[in-house]
Amino acid sequence: MRAGGITILSTYVFWIHHEEEEGHWNWEGNRNLRKFMETCLEEQMPVVLRIGSFCHGEVYQGGFPVWLADKAQSDPQQYKLRSEAKGFMAAGTTFCDRVEETKQLVELTVNGNNMALISPRRMGKTDLIHHCFHQPEIQEHFYTFHIDIYATNSL
Repeated sequence: MRAGGITILSTYVFWIHHEEEEGHWNWEGNRNLRKFMETCLEEQMPVVLRIGSFCHGEVYQGGFPVWLADKAQSDPQQYKLRSEAKGFMAAGTTFCDRVEETKQLVELTVNGNNMALISPRRMGKTDLIHHCFHQPEIQEHFYTFHIDIYATNSL
């Protein structure tokens, strides 16, 4: 890869490949993330891991496990995919969560701080903000809304 000019790897970690059956995790063989990362370290190849419950990669149903999609079909109130539905949120925290980021943003907000989230596109900033908006500490004290000014030419 390096001979071809590649200097950094960016790759998804798809939930569907690691928890094909609910509660049964598979990190063996080609799914061994630790071995992959160790190999990249040995080869001095930087890696950007794109971990998320939903991935915009070329994978079946955005990387959601089939068992979760089945639950969303049978009980959309609890398991609506890509939502704040309790069942979906609980299922997603077993794969990845953003506990520390949520804690920091909620604390900064409750303490009256202004903040800016800056990261490359598609890093989950909007979902993180929406998740924070649904935390009790925020809902009890604030009216929250989201305005997308990306396409705004002037204020």
